[in-house]
Parts: sequence; C-alpha cells; structure tokens
Amino acid sequence: MRRAPYLGNILFLTTLVLCFSALIANPSLAAEGGLQDKQDKTVASWLIEQDLTNIYLLGLMVLDEEAAEEQAYLKRQLLVDFALDERAADIDVRRRFTEWISRLPTTGRLILEKPDPYWLLAHPKFDPPLTANRRVVLNPYPQSVTVITHDGFRCHIRYTPGAYVLAYLRVCGEAKARDYAYIVQPDGRIEKAAIANWNTSEQNPPAPGAWIWAPPRNDTRLANITPRLTAFLATQGPAYPDIDEAVHPAIPQGLADDLKKQRSITATANDWGFAGLLQTPSARMAPAGTMRFHFSRVYPYNRGSVVFQPTDWLEAGFRYTDIANRLYGPEIAGDQTYKDKSIDLKLLLHEETAHTPALALGAIDIGGTGLFSSEYLVASKRWRNLDFSLGIGWGYLAGRGDLKNPFSLLFGKQFDVRSRNDSAGGTLNTNAYFRGRAALFGGVEIHDILPDLNLKIEYEGNDYRHEPQDNNQKQGASFNVGLVWKVSPSVDLHAAIERGGKEAMLGFTFHGGLNRLSIPKLLDPPEPIIRPEAPTEPANWAEVAQEIERHTQWRVLRIEKRGAALVLVLDKTEGAYWIGRIDRITAILHAAAPAEIKAFWLIETAHGVEIASQKIDRGDWVRKKIRYTAYYDRTDPLRFYPPGRQPLEKPYTLWANETDSFQIGLAPYWTQTIGGPDGFILYQTGATAPFTWHFGERTWLSGRINARLLDNYEQFKYTAPSQLPRVRTYLREYLTTSSVTIPNLQITHWGELNRNHYYSLYGGLLEPMFAGIGAEWLYRPWQGNWAFGVDLNWVKQRAFEQDFSLRHYHTLTGHATLYWNTRWHGIQAKLQVGQYLAKDRGVTLELSRTFDNGVTLGAYATKTDVSAAQFGEGSFDKGIYVTIPFDAMLPRTTPGTANFLWNPLTRDGGARLYRAQSLYELTRSRDRRTSRLHPATDQNAPSIPGPQEALADFGDTLVGTFNLLDHVSWGKAALLGGGLTIAAHRFDTKFDDWAKRHQSGTYNKLGNATNLIPWGLALGATLLWSSNDDYASDTGWTALKAAGIALGTELTAKYLFGRAAPREGNSATVFSLGRSLRKASFPSGHVTLAFALATPIARRYDAPWLYGLAAATAFGRVQSREHWFSDTVAGGLLGYAIGTLVDTYDQQNRDFRIGIDPVEKRVLMAWEF
Repeated sequence: MRRAPYLGNILFLTTLVLCFSALIANPSLAAEGGLQDKQDKTVASWLIEQDLTNIYLLGLMVLDEEAAEEQAYLKRQLLVDFALDERAADIDVRRRFTEWISRLPTTGRLILEKPDPYWLLAHPKFDPPLTANRRVVLNPYPQSVTVITHDGFRCHIRYTPGAYVLAYLRVCGEAKARDYAYIVQPDGRIEKAAIANWNTSEQNPPAPGAWIWAPPRNDTRLANITPRLTAFLATQGPAYPDIDEAVHPAIPQGLADDLKKQRSITATANDWGFAGLLQTPSARMAPAGTMRFHFSRVYPYNRGSVVFQPTDWLEAGFRYTDIANRLYGPEIAGDQTYKDKSIDLKLLLHEETAHTPALALGAIDIGGTGLFSSEYLVASKRWRNLDFSLGIGWGYLAGRGDLKNPFSLLFGKQFDVRSRNDSAGGTLNTNAYFRGRAALFGGVEIHDILPDLNLKIEYEGNDYRHEPQDNNQKQGASFNVGLVWKVSPSVDLHAAIERGGKEAMLGFTFHGGLNRLSIPKLLDPPEPIIRPEAPTEPANWAEVAQEIERHTQWRVLRIEKRGAALVLVLDKTEGAYWIGRIDRITAILHAAAPAEIKAFWLIETAHGVEIASQKIDRGDWVRKKIRYTAYYDRTDPLRFYPPGRQPLEKPYTLWANETDSFQIGLAPYWTQTIGGPDGFILYQTGATAPFTWHFGERTWLSGRINARLLDNYEQFKYTAPSQLPRVRTYLREYLTTSSVTIPNLQITHWGELNRNHYYSLYGGLLEPMFAGIGAEWLYRPWQGNWAFGVDLNWVKQRAFEQDFSLRHYHTLTGHATLYWNTRWHGIQAKLQVGQYLAKDRGVTLELSRTFDNGVTLGAYATKTDVSAAQFGEGSFDKGIYVTIPFDAMLPRTTPGTANFLWNPLTRDGGARLYRAQSLYELTRSRDRRTSRLHPATDQNAPSIPGPQEALADFGDTLVGTFNLLDHVSWGKAALLGGGLTIAAHRFDTKFDDWAKRHQSGTYNKLGNATNLIPWGLALGATLLWSSNDDYASDTGWTALKAAGIALGTELTAKYLFGRAAPREGNSATVFSLGRSLRKASFPSGHVTLAFALATPIARRYDAPWLYGLAAATAFGRVQSREHWFSDTVAGGLLGYAIGTLVDTYDQQNRDFRIGIDPVEKRVLMAWEF
C-alpha cells in the first residue's frame, strides 16, 4: 500500500494527540464582559442594555450548544487531515498543528449577519433569541493580527490600520511562493485574497483580531485542508496571543502604503471589440455574463462589435465593419459604403498561474467574406500592473508574413498557402485555417498609470500596404500606442496612434454583466407587513385576490378552503422571479386566513390545464420571516409538486373569478433590419394590441393587431435573389405593404393526454408570413432533464398585406425536438430535426446559458440539404440571441421578456415556422429551474470549469497511461496483436471484393448506419459525463479521455504507415510514410474510437455487448471501402488496449487514506477522486 511506511508514524502521532488533549483543559474564551441567559430576550435587546464601552463588536460571539456538537465533528475531521498530512518528513510540523487544534475549544459560535445591535433589532429574523442553551460572549479590542505559518506556528503582529494581508505575511516570512491568502475576520467572515504579483486583486484589510492563513503555492495537501481550517477558525472569534507569545511591532507605514497600490486588472477591448491591446488580441477574458458594445474608428474602417462572455473561458461576438472608401454596390445600394459582417471566437486553453501564462486560441471573421479572417494563439502574463501579451497569428493578423508557418514544418507544404474564400460569405473556409505565412505580435498594457487610465503599447503583424479589396494604406513602423480611460465601471474611452503614426484611432466601449442586471422595484406596491399572529376578522376574499394580482401580475381564478388548507388556483403564472411572487402571495394569504389554516396550496394552470403546485407550511414560513432560526434548524417551508398533489378534502369555494373571458392590451412594438444594402439600420415602430378570448378552459383565440406609426422603410428597395421558394426573402414586401397588419390570429386547444404527455391543436394566421393548421405533442417528465416533442404543420403563404388573403405557395413543415437541460451551470441544448418552410430538410442545434437572474445568452445554427450555392450569401442559417426578463430590467414586477436576435442574413434555407404557442413554454412550470431564478447578486455567475481544467486532467491521464506501458508484456502483446492483424490481412482482398459487389441498396444503408456507431457511443459517454451520478460521470469522462488518446494515436499511426485505402485502387500492401491522412487507412479511426469509448463503460458496468456494438463499426468501414479488413482489426485492438489502460489508470488514481480518528479512536478511511 502506498502509505504503509507512514502508518506507524500516524498511529504513534494520533495516540500522542489523544493523551495530550486529555491533559489540557480548554482555555476560557476571552470574555471581558458578561454571560447572560435570558429566555425573553434576543441578542440585540440584551446588547442594548449593556455598557459596550471598550467592547469589540466585531468579536461578538453568540454560542450555541447544538452548534457546538456539529463543530466538534468539524474539529475531528481537521485533526485527521493534519494527522494524515505527509507533505514533510518532519513529524514536528504535524504535531504542532494537531496539538494547537486540540487546544482550541468547540465554541458553538453562530455567525451573525451583522454584529450591530440596532441593525439586528431592525431585522428580527437575523437576531438570535437567548435561551438556556445559548449565550453571548463580549470580547475586548484585540491589538494584533495572527498569521498561521505553514509549519504550525502562530505569528502575531501588532495591528496596523490600512495594512493589507501581504504586509502581515511578509513580516512573518510567509509571503514567498503564495498565491492566495485566507482572512478569517473576527466576525466570522472568511475572505479569499489574491496576493501574488500575477493575480493581485482588491481586498479588505484584516481587522484587529483576524486570522490569516496562506498555504504555499505547491502544497496541495494544505490547500485541501484550507476549507475546514478556515471554517473552524471562524468559530473561534478574535485571535489573541497567549501570554508567553511575542508580538511583532506594527508594520512600517512605507511597506503598508506600497502594498496598498496593488489592485486587480480588468480586461479592456481592442479595436475589434475583444479583450486585447489595440489591433492585437490577448488571452484575457471578462467575467462570465459580460456583454460589450464597442465602436472604433481608424480610417478607413469603422468597426461596431457586440461581444458576449457566456462562460469564463469563451468569448464570442459579431461585428459590422464599415469601409468608408468602398461602396456596397452602386446597382443595389447607391452610394452606401461597404459593410462587412463577421463572427469571432476566442477560447481560453490555459489559465494563468504563477509560472505559466494564460493561453488562448482565437479566430476572427469565421465564415464571413474572409476579408479580415485570422487565427491566432496568444499568451498573456501579468506582473503587478503590467499585462504582457505575445502571440502568433495567421491571415490578416499576419499580413507582414515574416515567419514561416510552424505547421508547415510539422505537417507539410499544404500549410504554406492560404486559400481565399471566394464565396459570398457564411461558409467555413477550413482550407484557410492556420495556413499561409505567420507573424508574431505582442505588447503590454500598463494599468492605472494614472487613476483609471491605462497605457497600451503593441507590436503588430499586419501589413496595411496590402489590404483587402486593394484598399492599401500608408504604414510606418509596426508599433501602436494608445490610452484607455475608464470613465465609469461600464464606460471606456479609447484613443491611439496606429500604423507607425500614420493614423489616429478613437473608440468607446459600453460593457456590463448581464448576469448582474437588476433594478430596484420602486414602482411595486409596498411589501405586506408580516405579523406573527393570524387575523381574527373574516377576510374579504375578493380584495385578497385583487391584492395578489396587484403584487404578482398573476391571475387568480379561485380561492378554496380544503380542510386545514387554503387553495389558490392561478393562471398566467409568468415572470422570472417566482420565489419573490410566492412570498408576497403567502404574506397576503397569511394576513387574511384564519388560524385554523395550516398550509397554503398554489395550483398553477395554463389555459385550464394544471401544470404544477406548491405547498407552503404556514407556521414554518412565518417563523422563517420574522424569527431567527439557527442553521441546524432551518427547513424550507415551500415544496413543489407535480399536478394532482393537493388536499383531498372536499373544496369549499371562498371566491371565484367572474371576469370577462376576453382580454386586450396595448403596447409599443419595434422592428429593425441591420446591415442591409439599403441602409445600415432600417426600423419600424408603432402600437400593438394583443388580445385573448377564451371559449372554454382549454380553448382560446389569441392574436394581435399592429399599427405602424414611424419608420424609414421607404429606403427598403432591395429584395435579395433566391434559388429556393421565397419563404423569408419577401421580408421587404411584408414590412412595407400595409401600415395596419395582423401578425398573428389563431385558435388553440391543448390538454394533457396523461401524466407527462401534452398535446395541442391550432390553426389560423400562425405568423406574419404563413397561415395554416398544426398539431404538437410533448413528453416532459416532472422536473426532468429531458423533454421530447413533435410538431406537424400544413401552412400556406400569406399575402403581403398581412390580412386574411393568401398566396399560392404551401407546404408541410414540422420537427422532432429534443430538449436537454444539462443541469450544468444553466446550459441547455435543443436539437431539432425536420422539414423547413422551403421544403428543405435538416437539423437545427441551439445552445444557451441561463444565468441565475434569468438572462439567457444563446446561439443556433441550421444546416439542411440545401447546398451553400443554393442557400446564397451566408451558406446556412445562424443567429445569436439575448433574452432578458422584464423582472430584471423594469422598476416593477412584470411578466414577459425582451428578446434580442442577431441574424446576419434573412435567407430562405433553414427557415422555421414561428409558432406562438409552444408546449415547452406552456409547461415551463415543470422545469426545476423555474423556482431557482432570483434577482442578481455579486455571486450570480459561478465559474464553469473550462477546457483548461479538462486539458490538465487529460494531460495527467496521458502521462499516467504512458507510465502504465512499463507493466505491459510487450512480447505477448506483439504476438497477439500482430498475429491477429496479419491473420486478418489474409482476408483483405476477399472482403474488398465482397464490398465492391455490395455498393447499393440495403448494404449502403446498413453501412451508413454502422458508421454512426462511434458517434452514438461518444454521445452516450457525454451523457454519462453530464450525469448527476458521480460514478456515471467519472465513467463517461474516462471514456472521452480514452477516445482523445486513441484519436491521437491512430492519426500518428496513419501518418507513419501511410497505407492506401481500398477506394484508392491500390493493393493492400501499399504503404507510404507521410501519406495524406485523408487517404491513409491503417488503422481504422472509426473502429479505434468505438472500442476506446466502449471499453471503459463495458468494464465498469459489466456490459460486454458494447464490444459487439463497437465491432459492428467494422462492417461500415469495409462495406464503404474506406478500410481494409485488417485495418479494422488493428483499430479494434488499439482502441481496446487504450480504453483498458486509461480505465485502469483512472481507477487506480483514487487517493486512498487510512488513519485513526484522534478523538473517537476509530479507523478512518477515505477515497478521494
């Protein structure tokens, strides 16, 4: 066993700890004040009666006996952690830690929200009552701050006002090789501070009596112990030195002032709108949820960019570039200047550490016209307020081309030449990526040379004397210099001298966190006052219903009494922040319901169909709102249930809604078209009147009428050409023909077939361009991660007037849709397969992330059987969208959302029917996320583990798997693998002759199906990885890592062996080193990946049938003549071997720990993954 040599030491050490602990009495808490047990008082009321002169309120301690029991377990865990710490051969270090922790008392401290008696008095639910088991300890002002050293000592320094944590660490010799420090403030708050030159950030200084802990950079054991250690120290109150412990003098003011200057740096935009310097990018990323609007002008280019940061490791956006001295096209756009559209991406591959830079891979102008297309790899490293970047670029970023392409040295001359994208834009010109000559670029951004002023200096690789469209510009040196003035937290102004002093650049940036978007609800009615007692007067239930609707904008249908429960039936339960609305409803019902009512039930319906219900325990809810509850006693009074879960007692209706079934509203509307040849921005605004008319509980007529009031669409002259039925490119005609339109008018009926199954039937004017009839079915389990639906529609094109007239074109359209809530930081995937409006067939993939405040960032792409040439400019349909709930952006609680969609072009291919009533939206109450959205907080965007973490683990697995090769019996492996492959080689020609005779009909279909097996296995492994089950997730990740290693191995083998594939017309014995990977066949990549993916799953779940499924892949590879039979055998052996080695390494790489619990004298074992 790996830890066996230390077991004797551990047993000896823990025995000493037990004996030592038994002999030492816990020292009294530093109590310069009284203890008081009063059952009729709270902490606040007792404190107000005391003389608090010379009392340190930050060190106020409320001690609870039940909390002490839980903290005793935390202490035992911490002792075991240190007893098992093998980071040093010096047993004295472990002894010092365990002896010190053993002496610390288990206080039972309750952490107060704010140790201020008057604040607590005003917030009673945070004010603990004093009971027989709860007491208060008052402490005097501490005079020092305590640093816990890595070797188990305490270093006390006299408190210095304004000094930051690094200054204290330097005095104690604990600053070297530290990246982070943890400050346990005397009130129990735990703060993490970045303190190294590469990551310093804003932080609070330690208060008198604070504990400071800074584990060494490379000591993973101490880093793992940190959460428990700091949590336990938070229960100790202020740190005081023992009588016999020395205290260092106060920190010299010069040192304290010098360290105050360190602060965090924030990414600023370059001329292209992405994080970077001026013309060049950096590896920096903005916080997740950030959205940036950027404009820059440097002649002849005016660039407007919109950039999103959906995760901490992905930056994506789109841009319009106005080229001031080139025309769009006189025949279609007159004298309008040329506009270029582009999409950019940047992926963080590696986060910065103390010794390594941040590393990012990016691409500019993906799939656009290619005028400015570039790829780059860039590294960024920080030293205090200096942020350095160095990268290599291809394409436009490397116009100077003074560096030979490094990929040419690795993969051959095909990387020497960069092909042009001669399409109209929108295609992925993969033959150009990372090709052509390269150039280096780099520079430095000096943050805060003056307050809020940054200086940028860069060296770029572009050659402006050879610009796209022969738009050559003057250029001096390749250096640019600029300034960024951070006018406010959300506004930056930019100015620079570029192209060696030949041109000036001016720009501005608006930026902010969508995930932090929030506004006070100043126009909401005052929150209901919550009183502990139930009312004695009978309620006016009509007024109660009216008050609920006023506070929530939800419609109340009925109020019923069922035994000891009050049931509220609701409709139109829309909006983002449900918990806030439910709290207000509960407060209103509590103020009206008699004491006999013990629970409130809310039944949510949508057009007569029950979707979900909630139960609120009245007593628990009141106690939670008006009284303090210790953390160990807290329960959630709110429970969510599927339909049908409500009291069984006979209902007695207290009030029923008798309002008219017809409802109508009035609101403004806005439509815009951006980037067209007739004008960069064309707009239309007016008034819309949405209405609903219910014929029954589940059948209703809905629609809206628009009246155009103001627009500039008289400039809209151009109708784009199309080779497909014009299902969307008549946009101009639909927008300009009539000033009064009926965009939607339909009748809908829906219901529940049985549990989890829903249907709808609808017909009418379904959207502005199409009328028709349709049906939809949806399977959506209660709070499930998956949903699946099918819709089918017969539609006919509407007249341009958008009245009741129709045109001749008609078609069937519909999709099968799979919805997947990954439960991974709000990310959802949506896959649609079916027929589109232009009768093309294909797939739409949509990915989105919803932040905790309800804001959603998403993107979609559609690919159909229409060729890029038929589709026209853009090549395939795609778009980026942002959805913002009105709850987050308006000063009043308001249902609904604001939707912003960027679609670079309106084309006919991949066009979907806009359906006003989607079953997935109607049943949104069944989604567990519905109850978890809330107004933004500072911690609203948790970090999503990015590719850098995955790459690090993949690298560890690769090295570990390679090390396992030492244990392989190579003689047996060569004999078995080589023998089977050679034996299979004897049948290569026979199997290929068979394949030649079976190249049609059923065999082609079967071959195509088996070729998809590796993709199915990869999808299965991904689903396992995304599972909430740790074992399944670990298995899926192991399979994916095995596939990655297998892919690299088989590509290397193909390059080395260079065996010609059967389709090339050569014999099975033709080998050529360095043959193009597209033409090389040994071994089969599909079969290798299938076995690599299947093996870990089959081994862990005892599923040998997966080997048979993987082996079936060989049929398709041989039948399609992509591989010889022996290629598939070799691929199967290779994939199985890699899958087995990776699975073996991952299962062995669990950290097993064994020791003795030093308090309860029991054996303790733990696995760490």
